[in-house]
Amino acid sequence: MVTCAQIPYECQGCGCCAKGNYKKCDNNGYCNNGCQDGYWDDKCYNKCKYTNCFRCERNNGYHCECRTGYYGFDCESWCGTNCDTCDKTKGCLSCTGEYWGKTCNMKCKRNCVDCRKSDGKCRSCVKGYWGRFCYDECGSQCKTCNKWIGCTECNKGYYGSKCEHYCGDNCASCDIKLGCTACDTGYYGPSCMCKANCVHCDNLKGCTSCKPGYYSNKGVCHECVLGCTCTNSKNCIGCIKGYFLESNLCSPCPYNCISCTTPTQCTSCTDGRFGNICQYQCKGTCIHGSCNSTIALCQCNTYYTGHNCDQCIAGYYGYDCTQRCSEGCLRTCYPVDGSCKCKEGWAGDQCYTCDDKYYGSMCSEQCNSHCVDCTA
Repeated sequence: MVTCAQIPYECQGCGCCAKGNYKKCDNNGYCNNGCQDGYWDDKCYNKCKYTNCFRCERNNGYHCECRTGYYGFDCESWCGTNCDTCDKTKGCLSCTGEYWGKTCNMKCKRNCVDCRKSDGKCRSCVKGYWGRFCYDECGSQCKTCNKWIGCTECNKGYYGSKCEHYCGDNCASCDIKLGCTACDTGYYGPSCMCKANCVHCDNLKGCTSCKPGYYSNKGVCHECVLGCTCTNSKNCIGCIKGYFLESNLCSPCPYNCISCTTPTQCTSCTDGRFGNICQYQCKGTCIHGSCNSTIALCQCNTYYTGHNCDQCIAGYYGYDCTQRCSEGCLRTCYPVDGSCKCKEGWAGDQCYTCDDKYYGSMCSEQCNSHCVDCTA
């Protein structure tokens, strides 16, 4: 016989009996409408047999209905915080957000919005990215970006397979495949430019301003004396780029010299050259960089290295060397696709996932030696 001292405080006075159509309990304490969630027995004094049991069989305290997020015969297993759908017998069926794995403990790859639960393969990319791993960027000129084929629609004024070409400021109609198909009033040609050597023009006045080295006369651009800037055919008031003024005439700068002040003093050189008349050349062709005139070597742009600035720096890969190698790579990764030899505990071509019997954010935790597989 259960004494008052043995009855849980909350269950005294029929407190654990469920409400219903009948009186909560009779004179003997029998619960007429059944028990509240989490309790069982005739008088509902006993809690369900298992901790994570939300509701159980009244006759024996077993046959649990699990609390949200738990599964298993005894509700002993937890689906995890990143699990979206948790089945009582099968466990986690789908993950929330950008997670994947048996217990949704692994994050999808960078720029991936949603990935497959079984193997982490990306199903949709962050806006503006595309490709198998969502590493390729469509660019600001692209209006709509498809995961599998990239840019499908350009922003106004751009065209090309990747919207890499600009129709121009004077284009009235820009087709994604053909480019500019109609110009604004006063402009003509495939680039919607004014007449030859004209910078600005209109339909009434013709050319209103000419390129350096030309002057306007009755709406038409005429060439100045070689190398000169002028207002008419006779007065040379300055020189265009690549020439210098000497005795009211313009003479060409030395070879490889973009601009100069005298025959022996260049102010800028062609790429890879340096010296007062650009007579020296860098030891290598600076593919992704520029020539350092002090040491006569290439000064590489960010993410590039090598004598010719044609290699990715350690730890990066990809078309523009901006993709970072996985944390799981033993050393560096292959500069083309990021594949590498994995550290202990990591797996996959690019070492983004944990190997069998390893887990954790850095795949550094090892399962118990008796486990076939584990997640925590």
